[in-house]
Amino acid sequence: HGTIPIRVAREVVSHLSFGIYKNFARAVRELISNAYDAGATQVKIGLDLRSEPAKVIVRDDGRGMNKEDMQDRLFRIGTVTPPTDEVDKETGRRRIGQFGIGFLSTFPYCDLLTLASKRRGEDTIVEVNVETSRFFKGGTFDITEQEVAYEEYRSDLPTEKGETLVTLNGIKP
Repeated sequence: HGTIPIRVAREVVSHLSFGIYKNFARAVRELISNAYDAGATQVKIGLDLRSEPAKVIVRDDGRGMNKEDMQDRLFRIGTVTPPTDEVDKETGRRRIGQFGIGFLSTFPYCDLLTLASKRRGEDTIVEVNVETSRFFKGGTFDITEQEVAYEEYRSDLPTEKGETLVTLNGIKP
């Protein structure tokens, strides 16, 4: 148990406030793009709009993340990765993400984001719950350096498998 800080580059916040991701479909597409960049060959999207609260689940079989990956890449919002012509050795694909803000794209559309990930080659799952209302208020991002709790537990997936599961709970109308 512990916490992982969420940090955002200051210049990104104002950019985000103008609404890069103006609709829910684009936000979900961003999760799929993240899976693509993580080497996923399968992405499954589940919609449970009848349960209370309604939820959307995006699951991929990419490389997955450990606590350090979450801390250094996912929760370090606004880290720009310059475009490159390099091809991923494992997948033969070029990376499509570059601005480091895609993870925030879902915050306006749900009340709670749960992320559980197992990095390929490791045997633990890291899970975080992000109360998105802490970061998106009144139609704009209000982000300061904060921390979110995480939990690590043993995975029953084979060590050579990676997986990430993002659940958007409390989908807003």
